[in-house]
Amino acid sequence: MLMGALQQMLSQVEWGDLDALIVDLPPGTGDVQLTLCQKAELSGAIIVSTPQDVALLDARKAIDMFKTLKTPIFGMIENMSNFVCPNCSYQTPIFGNGGVLMEAQKLQVPLLGTLPIDLDTRLAGDSGEPVALTEGPGAMAYNKIAEGLHAADRAEQDLVLAQETSSEQIKKAKQEAAAIIDSANKRAAQIVDEAREQAREEGQRIIAGANAEIEQEINRAKQHLREQVAALAVAGAEKILEKSVDQATNEAMLSKLASEL
Repeated sequence: MLMGALQQMLSQVEWGDLDALIVDLPPGTGDVQLTLCQKAELSGAIIVSTPQDVALLDARKAIDMFKTLKTPIFGMIENMSNFVCPNCSYQTPIFGNGGVLMEAQKLQVPLLGTLPIDLDTRLAGDSGEPVALTEGPGAMAYNKIAEGLHAADRAEQDLVLAQETSSEQIKKAKQEAAAIIDSANKRAAQIVDEAREQAREEGQRIIAGANAEIEQEINRAKQHLREQVAALAVAGAEKILEKSVDQATNEAMLSKLASEL
């Protein structure tokens, strides 16, 4: 019956536009709690317990279950924290006092408030009027818890907004860093290309200069060689001419001697 009622509540009820929907669950970690956590998108859980150790055992199990199911825990409420006398308003801690506070501190979750054993709460429930709309200790306790839940919800929303903002900032920073790195890589590639082009041009200039110097040396060598060849040719011609003159002179002298004889 519980599972059927839960399924009907989740899928067949037109809730309308609600500020909040609070589901009051029985103690423990049964199928109802598991199904609700798995089938519905819960904003969080509130652990309600009386102060004595026996009740806190179930509270600890519920907290462990919600943590396992990744359901946020808004905090803890201490129910039946004390009895408020309707005659003198004297408060008596029938089930002890402060046990939930110590457990909340141990588990590092906030204590949202304490609820007294109050006659006005029972009378308001019997009449169908929420005790929070009345006046008295019970109404004040419920209003304080509502304020704490509102503050916790606002803090949760602020945290989500901060995480989203941080995520967007990180994403933007990554994009900017990627753009800077890409620009730096392109500039580095451009510098490398420019350096290569400058080195190529400088190499061509050096080669051209070396070729010009080599050509000049070759031309000087050719000129020197031509000069040497010309000098040798002149010297050879002079020697030939000298021999020819000597031969002609000798022949003339022989001819003269022959005629005289």
